Amino acid sequence: MQKTPRGAWLFGESFKLIRYLSILGLLAGYSISTAAARERVLLDSSWRFQLGDPVDVTTNVTYYPEISYLPKLNQSDLNAETALQATRLDPVATHAGENVSFVLPGYDDSGWRQLDLPHDWAVELPFTNNNYLPSNSDTNKILQHGDKPIHDPMFTTNNIGWYRHTFTLPAGDAGKAVWLEFDGIYRNALIWFNGHCIGRDVSGYGSIHFDVTPYINTGGANVLVVRVDATRVEGWFYEGAGIYRHVWLMKSDPVHVAHWGTFLATTSLVGSNATLTLQTTVTNQSGGSTVNASLTSTILDANSNAVTTVTSNLTLSAGQGLVVTQTLAVANANLWSLDSPYLYSLVSTVTNQGLAADVYTTPFGVRTISFDGVNGVFVNGKHVEIQGQCNHQDHAGVGTALPDRLQYFRIERLKQMGENAYRT
Repeated sequence: MQKTPRGAWLFGESFKLIRYLSILGLLAGYSISTAAARERVLLDSSWRFQLGDPVDVTTNVTYYPEISYLPKLNQSDLNAETALQATRLDPVATHAGENVSFVLPGYDDSGWRQLDLPHDWAVELPFTNNNYLPSNSDTNKILQHGDKPIHDPMFTTNNIGWYRHTFTLPAGDAGKAVWLEFDGIYRNALIWFNGHCIGRDVSGYGSIHFDVTPYINTGGANVLVVRVDATRVEGWFYEGAGIYRHVWLMKSDPVHVAHWGTFLATTSLVGSNATLTLQTTVTNQSGGSTVNASLTSTILDANSNAVTTVTSNLTLSAGQGLVVTQTLAVANANLWSLDSPYLYSLVSTVTNQGLAADVYTTPFGVRTISFDGVNGVFVNGKHVEIQGQCNHQDHAGVGTALPDRLQYFRIERLKQMGENAYRT
């Protein structure tokens, strides 16, 4: 959801960034569709999992200094964070862990547990009713009613989990841009692809993506390895451990809309006549060549009928990402509301040397919203009384590894209770 001039708002792909207040109706119909030129593959099935580090793990894998207390920050913590950044090693530049046995593509993981994602290993651990004061400074409570033996240095083995996943890429994927998306890992994960360290994901709650184009093995096996260190806590509630959300493999033409590369905003909304400003990042990953490309942005209504379109011609140098700004008018727009969450689609079509290269779809709704400290919230000029509650992301029985259907179940029940707001 993006804030726009004069209180008019449009929501599009950035909706996933919202952590706090979300009007429930925005969730209706939210998805990212794909076209033949772009492939999004779910990598949730047939992973191997093992608790604990192998004996050959060294400090270049485990070392990651952080502030003493993560759940709440003050100015001294922020100052300390700045200093700590200078001491942290770049795992990619230092090839962190690439010689560790678990990381090697040929490692035999057949003895590991096989499972499907999403996965939370903390919920699987036995309860402990020991009253203990945690040995680190991440928590200031004494556990008195039973808990899981995790999230503290005293539980050395339980805090570390390793995941391995082997899959085949078709020979026809040669020359494509390929990247990985992780929707959520708790927490402090190091990731390797075909033996190469591709990065670290520290946050337990942010999604992240990695470009693996230089390392893909087309026509053969590819090995993805993730080490998760759940020792630290970021909150004062149940946080789980592991790859608790989906993992995706994205494949596209080298000239394509960048990852999460669309942004929509209204520059004006008069009655039901809207003027939309589109910002689309187009990326050229085609090696050493400069390409002549184009971006065509088309608005479709809920019945997939074209409403309006615009095309821009582009010249992209190798490795360049270009933000293309376009303007489109939508007359007699169907406004999104709580009672009628009408969604349009922005279809972004990229050509490379005159041939269709990538098609990327972003759903969005047109509406105005304003917040008034005295009178409250107004959607499309109508007063809305916020009725909602806070929900942590875990659910009884499954921890943080919620199946998609359980997410929908939650929202359905909340709406049946008359709620229109949700703090995640």
